[in-house]
Amino acid sequence: MNYLDVELTDYIVTSWTKQEVVAETAALCASTTLTINLLTEEVFRITRNGGISPEGCKMLSGWKPFKKPVVEKMVDGTKAMFEDSRTAPSPSAQP
Repeated sequence: MNYLDVELTDYIVTSWTKQEVVAETAALCASTTLTINLLTEEVFRITRNGGISPEGCKMLSGWKPFKKPVVEKMVDGTKAMFEDSRTAPSPSAQP
């Protein structure tokens, strides 16, 4: 079953220019950088190993470090739905 998981996370803005806003946050085991490019209207979130207590994470059962950074890009949900053959409506229903 698929479901929407909404998370509320506080970020600290580390840079704000005419071109982009960069904000960061750190959890126990990972740190995250959120970049909003105001000129290209792109939003990326990159999560890496190394949060507040990387050594403490080793004691958590089930915790495994990322093999590589997790890179996420915000996209237009409607456009993505039409581009994915699993979710695209029939051709007659497309605007």
